[in-house]
Amino acid sequence: MPPRSEDMKDFHHHHHESTPLTNPDHHMSFSDNDEGEKSSSSKRPYQQWVLLAVALLFGGLYAKEFHAKSGGGPARIQKSKKEALKDEQPQQDDDSIAPADNNNKRYSGPYKLSECHEGEEFFDYYDFFDGEDSEGSAGYNVYVGDKRAFQSGIANVTEELYYEETTGQQDQVPFVYMSSAPTKKGPRESVRLEGRTLFNRGLFILDVHHMPAGCGVWPAFWLTNEEHWPDYGEVDIVEGINNQTKAKTALHTSSKCSMYAHVAEYNRTGVWDRATGIPDTYTGDMDFATSVPADNCWNLAAHQWSNQGCVTVTSEDGTIGVPLNEAGGGVYVLEWDPEHRYIRSWVFPRNKDLPSNLEGAIETAHVKDSSQQIVPDPQEWGLPYAYFAIGPTTGCSADHFRDMRIVFNTAFCGTVAGNRFGRDCPAEAQKFQQGEEYNPVQSCNAFIESDPADVMAEAYWKVRGVYVYERELEKKR
Repeated sequence: MPPRSEDMKDFHHHHHESTPLTNPDHHMSFSDNDEGEKSSSSKRPYQQWVLLAVALLFGGLYAKEFHAKSGGGPARIQKSKKEALKDEQPQQDDDSIAPADNNNKRYSGPYKLSECHEGEEFFDYYDFFDGEDSEGSAGYNVYVGDKRAFQSGIANVTEELYYEETTGQQDQVPFVYMSSAPTKKGPRESVRLEGRTLFNRGLFILDVHHMPAGCGVWPAFWLTNEEHWPDYGEVDIVEGINNQTKAKTALHTSSKCSMYAHVAEYNRTGVWDRATGIPDTYTGDMDFATSVPADNCWNLAAHQWSNQGCVTVTSEDGTIGVPLNEAGGGVYVLEWDPEHRYIRSWVFPRNKDLPSNLEGAIETAHVKDSSQQIVPDPQEWGLPYAYFAIGPTTGCSADHFRDMRIVFNTAFCGTVAGNRFGRDCPAEAQKFQQGEEYNPVQSCNAFIESDPADVMAEAYWKVRGVYVYERELEKKR
């Protein structure tokens, strides 16, 4: 869960080591026209070697510190020499993303249910991460294991009466709840689920009836591979920040993955997020007069905030946070389809009509007889709000995304919700200011530590289910 463009406005004032790269080419240059040109030719090689050594030394120190401070997902694992050498090899062709892919086989058939995460079996598909939040997110929380989560009640399954559209009657439906609990030390105990299955494509459906929302709250539902980040990609499907009310989809990758000039506006209803307030290369002053679209997915892209990625924002308000909860929740869908060369996403608030085959798919996914299951068809849903082009003829090869798992988590404050705290929740930030020097993260932490009843009453997930469909394998004709 990376920092966003506008989210980092206050962050810059207190974390100068995490400033974004504006133009890497300007950091250092070697020129034969320097004063060294006046020296004898015998001295020039020595001077160049000294300059090169200095550049490597400072470059290494900067890269080490940048690696530790940037990034919003899980704790990053540094690569071994063997892995580094492997990464230097040419990238695989798109057809080799998964072992089953080759020139004669394509995952282009109709969708078929792969996993149904519902009720008592929901948690069987996940591992509970047990430990502190990553340095990149730096949330004011600690994640607990399954035993502790179930004992304290912050993870549970509860059956409730619910009206089913397909049957026209009320039925007992199990809902998954995930919340948090205060601690004497301050950081809240929370839940982070990490899926046990690695995916290379699929239609991912989240039916949520309530999501965490409010000041200092930072929930997310996303795909990633923490051991190979960012090389295997990251896709943020749902990410709430404080009181934000518009859904976003964000992609984070290694280099050479850009959407510029590859996404036609008629393919989506949303717009690119913006990158603004980037510090000037020479003066360090934040430039709010310049605003550029966040359409480069590389986590170190020039002219964007570090790890901003490519981000599309829906034009429809009330698609996340408090307004979505007041509408009874909604359904989020991400379609990751390398064969058709795109990643797309939709959001359907529950107070508006769901596409019939999507609603039917959710309500029949648990049926054992697969012939009685309704198959979702995205082609009948209208335009997605987010569209990202991947694969041949695009600016981003499909192998930027592979072997990713589903992640659920709820963080508090941290590098995003904490740094936006003063802007999104000014009254609370002022009340909980710590010391004379303003620090939004410290104010946010103090606010969360006070265990505000009204906020914590809303800081929970209520999930009907997660449904994963994958296209059937077809032989190429």
